[in-house]
Amino acid sequence: METEGEEEWSPKGGLPITGIIVGVVVLAIVVGGVMFLRSAAKAQKAKEDAAAAAAARADSLANLARADSLRVAAQADSMARAVADSVARKHGKLPPKTATAATTGTTGGATGATGTTAAATPPPESKTDGFGIGVGTFLDEGRAKSELDRLSGSTSLAGMVAPTKDGSFQVILGKFGTRGAADKKAVALADSGLVREAHVVVRPRL
Repeated sequence: METEGEEEWSPKGGLPITGIIVGVVVLAIVVGGVMFLRSAAKAQKAKEDAAAAAAARADSLANLARADSLRVAAQADSMARAVADSVARKHGKLPPKTATAATTGTTGGATGATGTTAAATPPPESKTDGFGIGVGTFLDEGRAKSELDRLSGSTSLAGMVAPTKDGSFQVILGKFGTRGAADKKAVALADSGLVREAHVVVRPRL
């Protein structure tokens, strides 16, 4: 029997614990997904940079090996020609070598003798200016100059933008007196990862 005036009891609503837990789990999944995507993007970029640096180094080493092979072949060809000429002269097929000497004029007190001097022809001016490192070719000259400024600042190497035969513009870093010195610097640049390509080229005299 219910007592008159007694209030009917009903459970009071509590906090939605289940909803809070679900919300926290969903938030954790979203944050974890974002962090995973960022980490994957960084890993992919590092992999691409490493691959580009390795390709540039391989290209530089291939150019170095090719240059050494050409140099050895040229020396062997020169020696073979010298030996062939020597044998031909020995058998009388070629005239013997003659030494060319210039006679200088002398003057004395009472008597003087004047010799004839051969006019030396000056060698033609070279159209090259040592060796450099080609680090990129662009269709637009302004883009090439912008890349030159950027790489000059990051590598501390002065450079130049040289027009090519096909109408594009090549960015060349550094100025070296020998190909060997340029080859060493090209390998170092490729290893540093600052450039995507690095190969030795002949600097044109602009």
